Amino acid sequence: MASKTILVTGDSGTDYDIYLHSDHDAPPVGAPPTIVRATLGGAGLTSRVLQAAQADPAAAGLFETTLVPGTAAGGSPTAAIWSAVELGDLGATPADQKGKVWRTRTSINLGTLDCAEVLPPLPTSAARDTGTAGYGADVLVIQDSVGGFRVNVPATLAALLEGPPAALPQRIILKTGAPLGHGTLWWMLAGRREVADRLIVVVPVADLRRVDVRVSRGISWERTAEDLMRELTESAALASLRQARHVIVTLESEGAFWMTRTGDPAAPPRARLVFDPACMEGEWPRSVRAKGNAYGYHAVFSAALASRLIIDDAAGEDRAIVVGIERGLLAMRALRVLGHGPVAQPSPGLPAAAVASLLARPRVRDAVSVAGAQLQWARLGMFGWTDVPATEAGGTVWRMLEATDRELADHPLFGKGQRVALLGTAAIGDVPYARFGKLFTADRDEIEALRNLKRLMDEYADARNETKPLSLAVFGPPGAGKSFGIKQIAETVIEDRRRAFLEFNLSQFNDPGDLIGAFHQVRDKVLEGKLPVVFWDEFDSQDYRWLQYLLAPMQDGKFQEGQITHPIGPCVFVFAGATSYTCENFGPPEQPASDSAADRELHRASVVSFRLKKGPDFKSRLHGFLNVFGPNPRQRFTGLAWEDDPIDVCFPVRRAILLRAMLGLMDERSGAKRLEIDQGLLGALLETTYRHGSRSFEKIAGSLRQHAAGGYRRSALPSDEVLAMNLVDVAGFKRLLDRGGVLQPHVAVLAAALHARWLRSADAGSIFKRAFADLPAETRGDNAAAALRIGDILALVGLELVPEQDPRRAAPGVDQVLANHLETLAEEEHRGWMDVRLKNGWRPCERADDAAIRKQQREAHRSDCLVPYADLPDEERDKDRDTIRWYPKAAGLAGLKIVAKGAPR
Repeated sequence: MASKTILVTGDSGTDYDIYLHSDHDAPPVGAPPTIVRATLGGAGLTSRVLQAAQADPAAAGLFETTLVPGTAAGGSPTAAIWSAVELGDLGATPADQKGKVWRTRTSINLGTLDCAEVLPPLPTSAARDTGTAGYGADVLVIQDSVGGFRVNVPATLAALLEGPPAALPQRIILKTGAPLGHGTLWWMLAGRREVADRLIVVVPVADLRRVDVRVSRGISWERTAEDLMRELTESAALASLRQARHVIVTLESEGAFWMTRTGDPAAPPRARLVFDPACMEGEWPRSVRAKGNAYGYHAVFSAALASRLIIDDAAGEDRAIVVGIERGLLAMRALRVLGHGPVAQPSPGLPAAAVASLLARPRVRDAVSVAGAQLQWARLGMFGWTDVPATEAGGTVWRMLEATDRELADHPLFGKGQRVALLGTAAIGDVPYARFGKLFTADRDEIEALRNLKRLMDEYADARNETKPLSLAVFGPPGAGKSFGIKQIAETVIEDRRRAFLEFNLSQFNDPGDLIGAFHQVRDKVLEGKLPVVFWDEFDSQDYRWLQYLLAPMQDGKFQEGQITHPIGPCVFVFAGATSYTCENFGPPEQPASDSAADRELHRASVVSFRLKKGPDFKSRLHGFLNVFGPNPRQRFTGLAWEDDPIDVCFPVRRAILLRAMLGLMDERSGAKRLEIDQGLLGALLETTYRHGSRSFEKIAGSLRQHAAGGYRRSALPSDEVLAMNLVDVAGFKRLLDRGGVLQPHVAVLAAALHARWLRSADAGSIFKRAFADLPAETRGDNAAAALRIGDILALVGLELVPEQDPRRAAPGVDQVLANHLETLAEEEHRGWMDVRLKNGWRPCERADDAAIRKQQREAHRSDCLVPYADLPDEERDKDRDTIRWYPKAAGLAGLKIVAKGAPR
C-alpha cells in the first residue's frame, strides 16, 4: 500500500479528439482513416499523469492517486482537431528520430450537447477513472476549469473543508482561472484560515491579465516580476488571492512567479521567480519551431506539483514547491513537443508516461530523453527576493545581472565581465539574456528597449494594410553601433524575401532635392514588394535642418515633389542621431543650467529655436526609440556636459560580450567555448576607455584576431600610435597590462607558504613531504605558478591585489565574496594547475590506491588529477577550495591588500 495519497477532483468534462491525417476537406483516396477518441479531460488529465508517475520506478510506492469526478454539471465537453506536424528543431534530436507528431489545429468548447448518444463512449480506461472514493488524502488537487464545480461543490468535499482541521489534507492545490476569487468553492478554500494555510493556488498569467491589473508581457523578466509583485500585493482586484498561503502564476512554459506569505502577518510576502534565461513568456515554442499546440498544460503542471510535494516531502515544503515548479514547466514543454505522440503509432493520446518520467526522476538534466526524442532544455534560472526595489524616476532599477555579484554592486561588474569573456554564455548563469540574430545582451535596459522595438516591428510587419512608415530613433555616442541592433531585429522579424536595407547620411545632403531622391529609392523598394528598413544617419545634423522635411513623410507616408504628391508605402524609418547620446536629451534640457539670468535666457532661446526647427513635432511622430550604450559607460547629461553615469555598472559585461562577438565566439554554437587569452590583456581590455566606442574596440580586437594562433596575447596589440588613436589613456592601459607584476617580488614567500599549507593534508608516504627548499625544482615551480595565479583568479570576482600603501580602501567582506563564488574560483585554480602540469609533460592516468603504484606514476609524470574539476574526488576539490579561502591571508603575507576593481582612489 502506498504511504501517501493524492486525490484529484474538479471539472472533468469529456475531451473528443479527432486525428486527421489530411488537411483537405475530402481526404485523398488511400489516406489513413480518421481516428476519434473520447477521454476524460480536466481533472481526468491530471489523474492520468499522476497514475503514470506513481508507476514510474523512480516513484514506486511513494504515493497512490485516486480520481473523484466532478458533479454532473462539471466541465463542458471539448473537441480538438489534431494535425500531423513536424516534431521541430530540438537540437540534440538525431535525424532518424525527427518525424511527425499530433498537435492541435483547432480546439472547440462544445457547450451543452443535445445528442450525446452519437458521440463515442469513453474508453474503458477512462471510465475506470470515474470510480467513487472518499475525500481523505495527503494532497488534494482541485481542477477548477471555470465549469460547474466551483458553484456545485459536492457535499462530501464541502463537509471535509468545513470539518475538523485534523481531517484536512496536508496541502491543497487549486488550479483556477478567470474570473478569479469567485464561487462557493473559492470561499470554502480561502475563507477559512486552517484551509487557506494549506492552499497552493496555480493560475495562468493569461487569466490574471483578464482582471483589472497591469502585468507586462515579453519585456524583461525583471519587469514581469516587478509587475506581478506589485499587483499580487497591492491590487484590490487580487485581494482574495492573498488569502492563500502560496500563489503560483505560470508564465506559459518559460517561467513561474511564486509568492508565499510568511507566518508573521506584519512581514511582507516572499517571492521567487523561476525562469528560462534565454526565452521570455511564449518564446520557447518558436525557438524550437514547434508548430501547432496541445492542451492540458496546467493539468500536467498541477500533477508535477502534487507529485513533488510527496517525493520531496522530507526536504521541506519550499524545496518541494521549487522542484515541482521546475518539473511542471518541463512537463508543459514536453507536452508541447510530443503533442499526442508520433503519427506512426497506432493509438494517439496524452503522452502520460513520457510526461510522468519527467516528474518522478531524481534529476532532470539539460538534455532529457522523452519518448524517443532528445529534448534540449535551457537551464531554468531562479531568483528570490523579499522587497523589489523601487523603479520610479530616480529610483534604483533592479537588474538580476547586478544581483549575481551583489557583494560589489556599487562597483562596475569587472568580475562578471571577466567570467563572461572567458567562459561565454556558460558564465551568464541564471541571468536573463536575449539574442537577436548576431546581437546578444544580458543588460536589462538593452533587453527591454530591444524587445519593445521588436514588438513594434512584429506588429508592423504583420499589419499588411499599413501606409505610413514605422518611425524609430536610435541614439548613442559615436561608434556605439547604433544601426547594428536594429538590423539584427529586422532580420529576425522581416522575411528575407521582403526585407531590404537602405542607408542615407543626411549630413552629406546639400538640398531638399537629395532627400526627394532618397524617398524615391524607398518607394521603388516598396513597389518591388519589399518592406524597406531605411537608416537616416545623422538626421539631426546641420542644426536640425532636415527635421522640417521629414515630418510629412513620417505623419502621412507621403512626400512632395513640386506639385506632385507621392505615397511612400509601408517601410521602417530609423533615425540615428549624432548630437545626443539619449532620446531623453535630444533637444534642449528641461531646466536651465542654473538660476542665473544668463542661463535662463540661454535656455529659453534654445527651447524657442528647437521649436522653430520642428524638434518637438519630430519627437511626437516617433513610435519608439533605442538608446545604444556601446562598450563605454553609459553617459548622462549634467546640464553642462556629458559624463559617465555611475549607475551603469554593467558596461564590463557589455564589453565582454562585444569582445567575444568580435572574436567570433558569441554565436549559439561557440557561445560557451573558452576564450584563450592573456589574463592581463583581458583585464586591460575590460577596464580601459575607448576613444571612439565600438569602432575603437573593433580595431584593437581585429589586430588580436589577426594573430590568434594558440590564443590571444598582448604581443598582438597594435603599435602605441594606433592605440593612442583608439584609447583615451595609453599609459593607463599599459599599467593595467602589467598589473600582475605586483605579485612577482613575493612569489618565493607565497610559494613556500602554499607548500606549508599542503603539508598539513599530505599523504604520509608522499615523496614531496619535505621542506620547501628540498623540493625538486619543478615542484617549487608549480607552487610559484600557483602564487602568480592569485591575481588572475581574484579578477574573476572583481578583486585585485595592490600594495598596502595604495590609497584605495581594502574591499570589505572578501571572505564572503570568495565563498559566494567558491566553485567557480576553485575550478579555475584547478584548471591553472592542470595547464602548468600538461605544459611540463605530465599526462593523465587511472587512479590507484596502492602507494607504490602512485609513486611510480608521479615519477613517470603521470597524475590521476589531470581531469576536469567536476570529475575530481571531493577530497581533491577541497584542496582547491581551501587554496581560494587562503587568498586573504596570502595577501597579508605578501604585504598586499585586496581591493575592488573600480574602487575610488
